[in-house]
Amino acid sequence: GGGVVRFGRNYVKITRWESESTKSFSNQKSLISTREISELYQFARSSGWTVIHGLNLGANDPQMAAGEAAAALEAGGETLIAFEIANEPEHYGKTWRPADYSYQDYSREISNYLEVMRPKVARIPLCGPGTTSNFPWFAGFLRDFPDDLVITTRHNYPLAAAATDPANPRFATIENLLSPTTAAEWRKLIGQHQQASKAAGIPFR
Repeated sequence: GGGVVRFGRNYVKITRWESESTKSFSNQKSLISTREISELYQFARSSGWTVIHGLNLGANDPQMAAGEAAAALEAGGETLIAFEIANEPEHYGKTWRPADYSYQDYSREISNYLEVMRPKVARIPLCGPGTTSNFPWFAGFLRDFPDDLVITTRHNYPLAAAATDPANPRFATIENLLSPTTAAEWRKLIGQHQQASKAAGIPFR
């Protein structure tokens, strides 16, 4: 059946597009090229699924992102529904940026990426911000990039890998994941985000 596959998560911060700026990159195993992009979209077409394509913001290299985006659009066509620049950017101040990294810093970086990408990419279907629970970041992203956004995104983790007691409602089982209690919890967490996106007329995922 059809669906949407999101290539992103934490690895998007360490995966780099093979370009002039990455020739001296120490971890060559984390480089991707037109070959991987081509295989990815061949797979997507064969499966009937569409793609949310994550781009690396951790490296803060908009030229690199522009090269990858152009290759993805050429290979993916209509199979590619959106680019998601970064994953959980509200946590960048813990590892990838100074501790005082703010939404304003993030917004400036996204604006810079879009400015560099536009001359090289015919269209930039944007989604995001890919946050977990930080509504102010979500609301700011929705406010600052309405003309580029085709989908808003956020995610949360209703269960906990660290929970080892089977009696714990957050213990990772299918039954707990699908329980009414868990469903009520995550519906409450995403409700504010979903309503804000709906008010702006942008689909929420």
